[in-house]
Amino acid sequence: MAYFDSAPSFATRGSAARSHDGDSMRAHDGDSLRAHDRDWARLDPSAALRGLLALDDPPTGLAEDALLGWLIALPGGVDPADAARELAKRPELSASGGEAARLRDLLRDVSRYPAAALSRGRRRR
Repeated sequence: MAYFDSAPSFATRGSAARSHDGDSMRAHDGDSLRAHDRDWARLDPSAALRGLLALDDPPTGLAEDALLGWLIALPGGVDPADAARELAKRPELSASGGEAARLRDLLRDVSRYPAAALSRGRRRR
C-alpha cells in the first residue's frame, strides 16, 4: 500500500483550512484544526482514505483498495457503517470527483449495513 504511507494533514499554512479542491473553507483556529485531524485519525486509523484524498490524480480503482485497507484497519468495536456514514459527509469528499467520488459512494454503500442489522440476520447452526 505504497499510496498510503503517510497521513496528510488537510490544514494549510496560516489559519485557514482548504478543501481537497483548493476552495477556502471557513477559518479555523489551531484547536479546531487539531480536532479535525484527531477526528480523521479516529475514523481513518490507517490513513488509507486520507492517502487517497492527498493524491492529485489517483489511479482508477484505488478507491476500492483504500476502502478495503480502511475496513481491515478499523479497531474492534467500531461499527464500519457508523464510521462510513460520518466519513461520507466530510467536506473533503463532498465536492470531489474521480476516485474521491467513488470512495464517497463506497462509504455510502457500507453505511447501509450497520452491524446490528447484519447480526440479526445471522442464523446459528
